[in-house]
Amino acid sequence: HVREFEDVTASVTSLKARDAQLQLEIERDRQEEVRIRAALDAYQKEYEGALQPLQQQEAALRAQLKAMKRYHTE
Repeated sequence: HVREFEDVTASVTSLKARDAQLQLEIERDRQEEVRIRAALDAYQKEYEGALQPLQQQEAALRAQLKAMKRYHTE
């Protein structure tokens, strides 16, 4: 019975060590997810910031083109 108890104790110790390792990996994965989400948010803000002036420029050019078409048809 002592041998069985030692085997069970070793198994429990091994499982606890594996659980601790998995918890560390989970926390690392969470931190990586947070980092990736932050990078994506920053990229999206940068993209939207770059896109807005282009959209304004496009609207201005379309208005200019419309005015030119009107001028040439009159």
